[in-house]
Amino acid sequence: MGGGLPVDGQPTRSEYFIKGTEPQGSSPIYKTIKVSKADGNKIASQSEIDKNEYDARKFIVFHEDDPTSTDTKNRWQEGIDQWIADNHKDDSLYRPPTETSTRVVIDTPTPSPIPTVFPTPTMTPTPEI
Repeated sequence: MGGGLPVDGQPTRSEYFIKGTEPQGSSPIYKTIKVSKADGNKIASQSEIDKNEYDARKFIVFHEDDPTSTDTKNRWQEGIDQWIADNHKDDSLYRPPTETSTRVVIDTPTPSPIPTVFPTPTMTPTPEI
């Protein structure tokens, strides 16, 4: 859909290319994002990534800058966002998380078992009678 080499699970079509203009990699719209296991609606924090507390999920991400804007308003992105809302509103593939988790994963030490102390029998002399 976004040009580039085919991506697993996405529709394909036949195209013709002039030699030397063939795509060399997948389209940049296909992103794998590390999502927090604790909150699947947020990008994993560095702490979660370090502790492998994330899921790698695939998304389709459309992002364009507006090169003609003179007021810092990105009208291109507004149009893209509206198109996604109109055509893919219920498809989570088009809704990547934008907020990062603040979760900090702390190593909790595994408690070592406390040894059970058994009384050691002591030898006492038997009194002679």
